[in-house]
Amino acid sequence: MAQIRIKLCCGSLCLLVLAGASGCSNSDVETALSRAEQQRQSTEAMVKTLQDRVSVLEGKRGMTFVVSDFNVKINEQMFQPQLSASATLKAKGDNLPETLYVDLMLMVEVEREKFKVTSRQIFPINASGGEVVLRQSLPVHGLTRDQIKVVLQPVNWYAGQLIAESQIQYQ
Repeated sequence: MAQIRIKLCCGSLCLLVLAGASGCSNSDVETALSRAEQQRQSTEAMVKTLQDRVSVLEGKRGMTFVVSDFNVKINEQMFQPQLSASATLKAKGDNLPETLYVDLMLMVEVEREKFKVTSRQIFPINASGGEVVLRQSLPVHGLTRDQIKVVLQPVNWYAGQLIAESQIQYQ
């Protein structure tokens, strides 16, 4: 940021020297200085916005992921029962990108059958959130929701930005 200020100040100084050497009027110099100042302010605002975005992407800010409306359904299909886990996922924080790509993990465990499986899928989530649905085949027919342990958890976003458990809220 300091380098940009120095470059802009040097640019303004060079503009003044050139304007004075070429015999420009005072109003021309003032107009040029006004434009240079507007450009400096615009550049500083853009740099600040970019710094905020980088902070978000690097996970330096208080970014949280909210999982709500979690619902589990068991579909007794003819040959293989299937579990369907759905939820609404929202990302909260300052200066978030319009769309986040979030890697979700679904873990299904049926202790009685010694069955434990984990699957993952990437979902695009926009500013207002998004509906996510993951499915998993079950080992046997006739299971009830009480017999199945289901975990739906955001794991990371973008390429490798890990999501800590402290960044996840279940509602």
